[in-house]
Amino acid sequence: MHEHLVSIWDDEVSDLFLSSVDDTIDRIRQFPGIAALVEGTSFRRYVLHKHVSLFYSVESEWIKILLIWDNRMDSTDWLKNLSGSAGS
Repeated sequence: MHEHLVSIWDDEVSDLFLSSVDDTIDRIRQFPGIAALVEGTSFRRYVLHKHVSLFYSVESEWIKILLIWDNRMDSTDWLKNLSGSAGS
Protein backbone atom coordinates (compact mmCIF):
# COMPACT_ATOMS: atom_id res chain seq x y z
CA MET A 1 0.00 0.00 0.00
CA HIS A 2 2.87 2.37 0.80
CA GLU A 3 4.09 2.40 -2.81
CA HIS A 4 0.62 3.38 -4.03
CA LEU A 5 0.32 6.16 -1.47
CA VAL A 6 3.76 7.57 -2.31
CA SER A 7 2.68 7.78 -5.95
CA ILE A 8 -0.15 10.08 -4.80
CA TRP A 9 1.36 11.83 -1.77
CA ASP A 10 4.86 12.47 -0.52
CA ASP A 11 6.59 10.17 2.01
CA GLU A 12 5.67 12.27 5.03
CA VAL A 13 1.94 12.36 4.27
CA SER A 14 1.93 8.66 3.35
CA ASP A 15 3.66 7.74 6.61
CA LEU A 16 1.22 9.85 8.64
CA PHE A 17 -1.73 8.18 6.95
CA LEU A 18 -0.36 4.67 7.50
CA SER A 19 0.37 5.51 11.12
CA SER A 20 -3.23 6.67 11.51
CA VAL A 21 -4.47 3.38 10.00
CA ASP A 22 -2.25 1.40 12.38
CA ASP A 23 -3.48 3.41 15.39
CA THR A 24 -7.09 2.87 14.31
CA ILE A 25 -6.61 -0.87 13.93
CA ASP A 26 -5.11 -0.99 17.44
CA ARG A 27 -8.10 0.95 18.76
CA ILE A 28 -10.52 -1.40 17.00
CA ARG A 29 -8.62 -4.41 18.36
CA GLN A 30 -9.09 -3.06 21.89
CA PHE A 31 -12.69 -1.92 21.39
CA PRO A 32 -14.28 -3.90 18.50
CA GLY A 33 -17.64 -2.13 18.83
CA ILE A 34 -16.14 1.38 18.67
CA ALA A 35 -17.54 2.17 15.22
CA ALA A 36 -21.17 2.39 14.18
CA LEU A 37 -22.81 -0.46 12.33
CA VAL A 38 -23.67 0.23 8.71
CA GLU A 39 -27.46 0.09 8.64
CA GLY A 40 -28.80 -3.28 7.55
CA THR A 41 -25.37 -5.00 7.64
CA SER A 42 -22.93 -6.54 10.09
CA PHE A 43 -20.18 -4.16 8.88
CA ARG A 44 -18.81 -1.30 10.94
CA ARG A 45 -17.58 2.04 9.57
CA TYR A 46 -14.80 3.97 11.29
CA VAL A 47 -14.14 7.44 9.88
CA LEU A 48 -10.36 7.92 9.81
CA HIS A 49 -10.57 11.35 8.25
CA LYS A 50 -13.35 13.33 6.61
CA HIS A 51 -12.20 11.84 3.29
CA VAL A 52 -11.41 8.27 4.41
CA SER A 53 -13.37 5.50 6.14
CA LEU A 54 -12.27 2.06 7.25
CA PHE A 55 -14.86 -0.72 7.12
CA TYR A 56 -14.52 -3.89 9.16
CA SER A 57 -16.46 -6.80 10.59
CA VAL A 58 -16.14 -8.44 13.99
CA GLU A 59 -15.93 -12.22 13.85
CA SER A 60 -15.97 -14.53 16.86
CA GLU A 61 -12.20 -14.56 17.35
CA TRP A 62 -10.88 -11.88 15.00
CA ILE A 63 -11.54 -8.60 13.23
CA LYS A 64 -11.58 -8.49 9.45
CA ILE A 65 -10.58 -5.25 7.73
CA LEU A 66 -12.81 -5.14 4.67
CA LEU A 67 -12.22 -1.85 2.92
CA ILE A 68 -10.52 1.52 3.16
CA TRP A 69 -12.72 3.96 1.24
CA ASP A 70 -12.28 7.46 -0.17
CA ASN A 71 -15.46 9.18 1.05
CA ARG A 72 -15.39 11.53 -1.92
CA MET A 73 -16.22 8.64 -4.24
CA ASP A 74 -19.77 7.53 -5.06
CA SER A 75 -21.18 6.18 -1.81
CA THR A 76 -23.35 3.59 -3.56
CA ASP A 77 -20.20 1.73 -4.63
CA TRP A 78 -18.82 0.98 -1.17
CA LEU A 79 -21.68 -1.35 -0.25
CA LYS A 80 -21.01 -3.38 -3.41
CA ASN A 81 -17.31 -3.49 -2.50
CA LEU A 82 -18.11 -4.51 1.06
CA SER A 83 -20.40 -7.30 -0.06
CA GLY A 84 -17.65 -8.65 -2.28
CA SER A 85 -14.92 -8.42 0.35
CA ALA A 86 -16.97 -9.95 3.17
CA GLY A 87 -16.89 -13.35 1.51
CA SER A 88 -13.15 -13.27 0.85
